[in-house]
Amino acid sequence: MWSRFSRPFTRVSNRSLLTTVGTAVGAGSVLFFNSPTCFASDKQTFVFGWGSGQYGQIGNGGERNVSAPLHLHDLDMEDIVFVSAGSQQSAALTKDGRLFTWGRSQNRRLGHGDTMGSNESYPKIVAELEGQEVVYVDAGFSHMACICSNNEIYTWGKNSSKQLGHPKSDYPAVVKGLPSDAKFSKVACGRGHTLAMTDDGEVFSWGGSKKGAQGTGKRGAEVLPTLIHALSDLDVVDIAAGEDFSLFLTKEGKVYSCGASDFGQTGHGRTTRYSLSPEKIYMLDKQNVAKICCGQYHAACVTQEGDVYTWGFNKDGQLGQGDNFHRHTPSKIIGLTDSQKASDVAAGHGHTAVVVDEGESVFIFGRGRSGQIGRDNGESIAAYRPTPVEVNYFKNNGLKIGTVALGSDHSLIMTE
Repeated sequence: MWSRFSRPFTRVSNRSLLTTVGTAVGAGSVLFFNSPTCFASDKQTFVFGWGSGQYGQIGNGGERNVSAPLHLHDLDMEDIVFVSAGSQQSAALTKDGRLFTWGRSQNRRLGHGDTMGSNESYPKIVAELEGQEVVYVDAGFSHMACICSNNEIYTWGKNSSKQLGHPKSDYPAVVKGLPSDAKFSKVACGRGHTLAMTDDGEVFSWGGSKKGAQGTGKRGAEVLPTLIHALSDLDVVDIAAGEDFSLFLTKEGKVYSCGASDFGQTGHGRTTRYSLSPEKIYMLDKQNVAKICCGQYHAACVTQEGDVYTWGFNKDGQLGQGDNFHRHTPSKIIGLTDSQKASDVAAGHGHTAVVVDEGESVFIFGRGRSGQIGRDNGESIAAYRPTPVEVNYFKNNGLKIGTVALGSDHSLIMTE
């Protein structure tokens, strides 16, 4: 659900993307400081977490908030190629297809079975998927989904709106009803719906509600995966799921959306409360959009020219517009200089991240009361930031941003 990003502007299948990242990350040595320790690394990636730690979602063994990037040493030797952040849980994927999850265990969202309410404060491998090669994962709101190399999609966690595509939720189980000849490259989890995109640009959805986030034109939940016919001729290259809405990016750089728009999160203005089928966001029609992401009730995109547009809920300044007024149509953010070109964007519940200059640095804005902004330099973490604030830890230590994922109130970064 909560968006994460990887290599900028690369419109290829995520299966190919992970292979590329897995073989290319960390080329050369990196020297950096973490606490008092300094060490060098060759061909290795590192994962950092910070923000709310109430349920162990940071992954450092504790359940307290952390206000600055914290190196997760337990993942150093695991060849991590991708991270994902859900509402209050986290996930990391290794180069050889193993999946680690940690954080809140409610609804069995971690895939570890019935844990009797015990959270996981350290990354723990999903044993049920051992023997499978996982190639993509989305941590979701209260459920999770992944794609395996055999082209099967597994889901687990909460199933209140049929978002799993099967009745079992204790452990990962295969989604039933998907076409056997389709090759899937990405999944996206909303609160009560799930999206799956094929290499051929088709999108299937299941779950959902009367608000229409599933995009099939139906007001009720889709029990089985259903093709979104409104997108069939558009060649979709990316998908994203918010709490109750969805975004779709086409090969031509156009953005479509469906679902609830109480706060303007579908970007269609004030014309209707719900969109049951995907409709083009006409305010972006003249933009060549390269990346999309959904937060809880807000959304963002990056254009090929390096501009960032945001819209939707803005109580905590997560739109980066310098205020806290909701916006029902996309607006270009302020706060970045002309020399800083955005290369990607991610969104959480109340905060948003923008990577600039293809991973050289990252800016975060919005809600910060749990430390998720990542600025532990003496300034207050209680106030929201309505304009981009640079998290200079990574640039200062010579670390290039590989993947960023934002959860409800925590942040994850994988560096190269």
